[in-house]
Amino acid sequence: MNKQHLSYRIVSTGSKGNALYLVCGEHKVLIDIGVPYKAINSLEIDYVLLTHSHRDHLNEATIKRLAYENPNIKFFCTKYLVQTLIRCGVDVSNIYFKPHIEVGSLTLNRFNLIHDVPNCGWKLKFKDGKQKLKVFYATDTASLDHVSAKDFDYYFVEANYDEDEIVQSIKDKVENGEYSYERRVVDTHLSKQKADKWLANNINDDSVYVYIHEHSDAHGRKEVTEDERSSTNWQTY
Repeated sequence: MNKQHLSYRIVSTGSKGNALYLVCGEHKVLIDIGVPYKAINSLEIDYVLLTHSHRDHLNEATIKRLAYENPNIKFFCTKYLVQTLIRCGVDVSNIYFKPHIEVGSLTLNRFNLIHDVPNCGWKLKFKDGKQKLKVFYATDTASLDHVSAKDFDYYFVEANYDEDEIVQSIKDKVENGEYSYERRVVDTHLSKQKADKWLANNINDDSVYVYIHEHSDAHGRKEVTEDERSSTNWQTY
């Protein structure tokens, strides 16, 4: 079966803000919106998919401006975010929180993730006649062991830290009597090792996978923000 054409742009990823933009056929989708309005105001957006309430994934000021400037955009989320969206000026008729929704040729399936607030991931299935394409998105989760997504075309998966590096960082801070935020990270985010293991059990030879929500740390890992990615930084397949 032929595969549909997909373009994607990582607007921003990391603790400074997260947003992923997808274009497939007639559909233009933004997943998470934890960035300033200026980072997404040039994008054509039909649907916004939200995961959870943390500000680096849900910037209320941006949503208020987006809903005002584009009152027809549809928002998809868990029930925990409905009141937040209403407070931001999103019309209730444009808010969808069922776990399985079909919007024309796009099917959205939501699944729960393990975090310190209610969180979800998304499975997107684009279909146009005999052409189809499947996209998986998951971030800010302690594990993906409870999720299956076999043979998807694209995987956007958190790879937040290296296990050896974070163990050493915790040890160094404990020895110096410093506070170690990394303890919380281990309990709420996915390591690259866990991401690799999960991907190995789900991808096929043609799958594309992209690591997202990386953080900088004392060992030189670098997070990528919208200021470091040009507006022309598109990946197209």
